[in-house]
Amino acid sequence: MNAQNWVWAGACAAMLVAAPSAAQTIDASSVIGDGARPGARPGVRGAEVVTFANGVLSGVEVSAPWGVRTIATLAETEGVVRAHGGLLYVLTPESGVVRAFDRAGMLVGKAVLDPGLAAVDVAPIGNGEIFVSTAADGRVVRVSLGGGLGGGFTRSVVDLSVLDEPDTKPDPGMMIVDGGRLFVQLRRLDDENPWIFNERGALAVIDIETGTLIDADAATPGVQAIELAGPHPRLKMRILDSERRLYVSASGADPYTVWPPGGMDEVDLETLEPLGTVVSEMDVANISAIWPTSPTTGFLIFHTDIIASAHLASYTAGPSTVASGFHDELFGYIEILEYEGATGRLFMPTLGGQVRVFDAASRATLAIPEIGGGVATDIELVRWR
Repeated sequence: MNAQNWVWAGACAAMLVAAPSAAQTIDASSVIGDGARPGARPGVRGAEVVTFANGVLSGVEVSAPWGVRTIATLAETEGVVRAHGGLLYVLTPESGVVRAFDRAGMLVGKAVLDPGLAAVDVAPIGNGEIFVSTAADGRVVRVSLGGGLGGGFTRSVVDLSVLDEPDTKPDPGMMIVDGGRLFVQLRRLDDENPWIFNERGALAVIDIETGTLIDADAATPGVQAIELAGPHPRLKMRILDSERRLYVSASGADPYTVWPPGGMDEVDLETLEPLGTVVSEMDVANISAIWPTSPTTGFLIFHTDIIASAHLASYTAGPSTVASGFHDELFGYIEILEYEGATGRLFMPTLGGQVRVFDAASRATLAIPEIGGGVATDIELVRWR
């Protein structure tokens, strides 16, 4: 940790379940209009930042007057939100349900997985199809949603166990799509000794068309994953398409893990070569959310190990990364961040149940709209169709 961020730390101090059988079925169905859309204003916004907070899906305008509306209210309290093709996809791991919403908050597609599969993330791929990563059985499931998004449902499974021998429990996590490939985080957790932090996180690469694993290292026998420099990869990954680079928060199991140190890893999307750690936690502090805007600059959230806290910072990567913090959330953790590149605005949820909007160039606060449901646990930019 560099001297600047030790100062940050001092300032803050002053103030599973067993894997079920692969034969379990997925029931896909559709409900049009769930009646849970208080305050929805259909058809008035082309883009919104959507938050999930204790079951409430709120849409925040990406420009002044920064209006907020409730898109839908769900019974579940935990959720992952993803955008694709002008629709919003919401996975609620506690129930195993994936829902697709349109701009008006209408429920246009739904699939139900066994909650025992411990779903982690959803990756929409178009034509009403999605991938869901399931930690309990070490697989990625492909589902075709019912009801107007492709009709009926189909199921195929990609088994990732070969990528974590001899344990054969790769613990798949968050995912991201790049063209015809799906990248899946392999956390490789130790279920029997959860206090032991693994130092060998990886990424599986799947050919979407064939549903087969892609070998990331032709020089090594067998099918190989992309081996990361950091430990457990987690949280949402980012693609810098202009440079054909993928960035991963390979920073440990949680915001207060101090060893082994990880950071933000970089992967060459053309060669699948891991390029190592771009931003090290040894230079900054414990890292969670990342948002690179170039190969050497961007934004991230870091956490000190003195008190529970989250610090939004810009960074410049190099032999010794410099991170310049410009907003603090104290006595809690925020690990999610959204960036709207067209306007250069950052959106960071607060511990007070708002979203703080920043001008990325000046780092000035532009607005602090209040969202529904309390503290957001996920955030996603949606460009509605």
